Amino acid sequence: MTSESTRFLGQPRETKPIFGLDCWASGRGVASIWVGGVTNSYFIKVGVGLSFVALGSLSCGAGRVGYIRVFMVLQVAAESDLGEIVDLANLAFRGIGASAGWTVETDFIEGERTNVSMLREELAAHPDARLLMYRDQHDGSLLGSVWLEPLGDEAWYLGLLNVRPQLQGRQLGRRLLAAAERSAKEGGARRIRISVLNVSYTLIAWYERRGYVLTGETKPFPYDDERVGRPLRDDLSLVMLEKAV
Repeated sequence: MTSESTRFLGQPRETKPIFGLDCWASGRGVASIWVGGVTNSYFIKVGVGLSFVALGSLSCGAGRVGYIRVFMVLQVAAESDLGEIVDLANLAFRGIGASAGWTVETDFIEGERTNVSMLREELAAHPDARLLMYRDQHDGSLLGSVWLEPLGDEAWYLGLLNVRPQLQGRQLGRRLLAAAERSAKEGGARRIRISVLNVSYTLIAWYERRGYVLTGETKPFPYDDERVGRPLRDDLSLVMLEKAV
């Protein structure tokens, strides 16, 4: 279900029942599953027999039962996707009013979180990095994105993780994080490192619940780079967290 121009990084996350599909004795495909109020794009592997852990089953025309394993589909972003990714990241981190989610930083920083020029420069400067995105298969809308980059010594950096604010609270973020972690692990990662604004206590706690631990390291906030926004306080920094994978 992939083409030369589209790469998918599917990571096993959970099992789900799917009903009403044509019966496959075995096979692979991309299916739409209604999860958390949106039509999610998943890579599935279907088999008849006992080789799959099943929380549900697939109804087959011949009366056979096929079990599935569900994979979240992450697509590597292309140049044409950068504008949408920027818009979603700015909405997730710097949104205001009714569109704002719980990850916003607007109490501490005004303005954009990123822009297309910045992303383009970062991708050019870090050719080994992966900018991944997650789209709704039904309508193609962008639901989330994440940055992955190998740092060396079996460590990878994960950043810019965000999902559409109106879908927060439906475990989409944690599934996106887990898929990104698995992608990094398959690329050789044994540790994932992230940086979070020191005063984003709720976001730090969210990562800690996902297994990340504060390392005690801090990095200075880029006060001299207006491209990341206008700081509203003078005590900002970035704290580092790490997780073994």
